[in-house]
Amino acid sequence: PIYARAGLPLFLPAATSDRLSEFSNVFRLCDSDGSRCAWIAAWLGRRSYRKISIKTDGSLHGESVRKALLGAMPPGR
Repeated sequence: PIYARAGLPLFLPAATSDRLSEFSNVFRLCDSDGSRCAWIAAWLGRRSYRKISIKTDGSLHGESVRKALLGAMPPGR
């Protein structure tokens, strides 16, 4: 919000949070959690795993990735 109020673009080379897309002045230079997790979910879907386990380190980033991956997985997986 500080950069937006000042009318400055914000380029982020390594920030992956999907929430950053809410700001019109933010430009992410890497994949978001959502797009990366969609790719991972598609990759997992091509395999015949009956179950997967998603573990995180409890950090905000880890939880964000976990939520994005769960949201990208087809129901029942």
